[in-house]
Amino acid sequence: MPSPEQGSNAEALAAAIGDRQAGLLRAQERWRALETRPAGTQVAPGGGRELSEALLRRALQCLAGSSEYALARQLMGSRQLITADPLTELSLQALAQAGLASWDPSTGELAATALLEALMGFFDSAVEGAVGDGRL
Repeated sequence: MPSPEQGSNAEALAAAIGDRQAGLLRAQERWRALETRPAGTQVAPGGGRELSEALLRRALQCLAGSSEYALARQLMGSRQLITADPLTELSLQALAQAGLASWDPSTGELAATALLEALMGFFDSAVEGAVGDGRL
């Protein structure tokens, strides 16, 4: 039986993916609005489930990288990252492109997104469960 914490993690992840999907669709609509097209044509929103799955896969692929995961963990812990080397900036760019961090390279502003917080909640819960069961 799933724990109450896993239920809240699942709800947080679902909400975060929904927010990311809505943001992506808004960005696509703004981009298409700049294009020349006949009046009255509508932007097709695309498949909801397929888009959600694609966004989640991209986020998980990003976190599969050791440097990206380490930066994500650091971001969750301190909310402050100081970047000086190009490799760190590449990892931050990957996190931002996957929707896991909001990063403005010109100002250095950096924040975890709801999607990153929800995924890290799942990871923490899974690791704590494995440690508690003696599997780790």
